[in-house]
Amino acid sequence: MELPEILLRLAAHPDSARPSLDADPARVAGFLGLHFTPCGACRVEYHWGLRTFASQAELEGWLSGRIPASWQT
Repeated sequence: MELPEILLRLAAHPDSARPSLDADPARVAGFLGLHFTPCGACRVEYHWGLRTFASQAELEGWLSGRIPASWQT
């Protein structure tokens, strides 16, 4: 999956509409950013917090409906 498609899917994901715990009306709602670390992990930033993934492949799997292996303990 190419980066532009990933960004569009993150913005359209139901997590973008999830309410934040503090319900701050001044906060911009929705998808705020995608960050990659040098080790290949990535973080998805929403207005309510972060989702972390071990890799871009894991993120793509989550966007396809799979639960990331790194979330399973």
